[in-house]
Amino acid sequence: MQMHWKPISRRLLVACAALLLSLGGIQPYAQTPTSSGTLTVSATVTGTIQLTFVTATGGVSLTGSGSNTATLGFGTISAYQASTSTVTISTAPPSGLCTTCFSASTPVNFVVNVADSTSSAFNLQGYVTAYSGGEKLSVGGVTLGTSSGSPNSIASGLTYGPNSEIVSLGIPTASSGAATYSDVVNIIATAS
Repeated sequence: MQMHWKPISRRLLVACAALLLSLGGIQPYAQTPTSSGTLTVSATVTGTIQLTFVTATGGVSLTGSGSNTATLGFGTISAYQASTSTVTISTAPPSGLCTTCFSASTPVNFVVNVADSTSSAFNLQGYVTAYSGGEKLSVGGVTLGTSSGSPNSIASGLTYGPNSEIVSLGIPTASSGAATYSDVVNIIATAS
């Protein structure tokens, strides 16, 4: 008996193809398992304000302008020198600053911005950490004390954005010889 392989191999091929199709076809690679889930994101937003110091037009250039830790350097000054384009020197200092002294003054922009708040105005207060020796500082015409518990009110009801205030340093004229002053002024902006 002679077998015909063509019809058998054709039938076998068709049967295998039908079996593979019924099983979902040939997978060339193993399936990658997956999983899914959900992530809930939440946050509580509170209102905030931001205070920065910026060089004012016609004022001394601040080191760190645009930050909340700027430095105002008047440079070398004396009682009888002429005022400059950025520093006003006066032997008649602003009222209440000091007696028998001269002053150096310049405008500074106090920029206060608000976010996530219905506040439309803010109050400005300040104090000096400690005076180094006989000098006095004023902001906006208000002489600053050294009490952090009772800061001086500089201005109230200010609108957000830049507000220019005059910063004055009063130096006693009775001091002998050259002196260097370096004081830290703490400014507080509070939403009203």
